Amino acid sequence: MILLLVLFLIYSGIAFYTFRFQRVTLSISRKLLDYGDTNTQMILTPNWVGILGWISTGLLLVNGVLFFVFYGWVYILMLSFFHFFGLAILEKFSPIPPYGYFFEIIEKHLGNEIKNSKDKEKENFLKKMLGNVQRNKFK
Repeated sequence: MILLLVLFLIYSGIAFYTFRFQRVTLSISRKLLDYGDTNTQMILTPNWVGILGWISTGLLLVNGVLFFVFYGWVYILMLSFFHFFGLAILEKFSPIPPYGYFFEIIEKHLGNEIKNSKDKEKENFLKKMLGNVQRNKFK
């Protein structure tokens, strides 16, 4: 019982964090119309956030199985509702973590990508993107 609660809380925290990060990268991608292709969010997202997304998916599956075993299928519906709608609703009202925090992560990530870039064309593209991110930052 306690294990299920702990797993659900861990899942909720990670899922909310990655969902909010994805919303920030989506808003940046939409504002940067000249860079609005499908790869923009991938460029803005560090690898560790992607790994957190996969961990969140794994925990969702584990929680789903445990909810079904301990409580039945009705709780699976509640878990699904939370995953598909609850995170979006929570994201609208929660001040934590602030959007500025995610912009700092994105700026740091782009800065590291610029330092590690060996291709001048890619480096110039990343610098231009970093400049646009800094101009469009909102807190």
